[in-house]
Amino acid sequence: MIKVILFLKLALLVFSVSTNAQQISDNDRRGFDNLAPIFIDVDGDGVPDRIQPRTYQTYHNPPGKRLLNKYVKNWITFDLKTSTGKSIKSFFAYNYGIAGQGGSYWVYSLVPAGDVNKDGRTDLMFYSGDDTSAETVILLNKGKRFSVHSRKITDSDDWLSDL
Repeated sequence: MIKVILFLKLALLVFSVSTNAQQISDNDRRGFDNLAPIFIDVDGDGVPDRIQPRTYQTYHNPPGKRLLNKYVKNWITFDLKTSTGKSIKSFFAYNYGIAGQGGSYWVYSLVPAGDVNKDGRTDLMFYSGDDTSAETVILLNKGKRFSVHSRKITDSDDWLSDL
């Protein structure tokens, strides 16, 4: 019993996000058509840095077929420009569906996640979801790039019970 409790406490410690991490509120969520800059002090100099979201589409059209919506993917990516002039283009890209249906009810958010890996840098949390499913991605700040630390996907049909 004691071993199980110690194991659970250790697991919570390993997978917990720093206590100074921001929770995602309704005010943080925005539609994929809202590409206003996001200001977060990423480099720790006390001055907010500018993160510019932008969307684009990619397509794979099978030879001899006409281009259908199902072959067109919608993406959002983020460009960072620090207050000192350092830039990182497309530090994270996310596919939010296909043309004609992708992202129409979905929202996204990018907020500080605290210092998840205790390296002194501000890490980020990306969220995308709707009423029935969501995805949360923790991005570790490596200085010159960001890397995906963890990804959590929830898919729920619990909303059907509310009808």
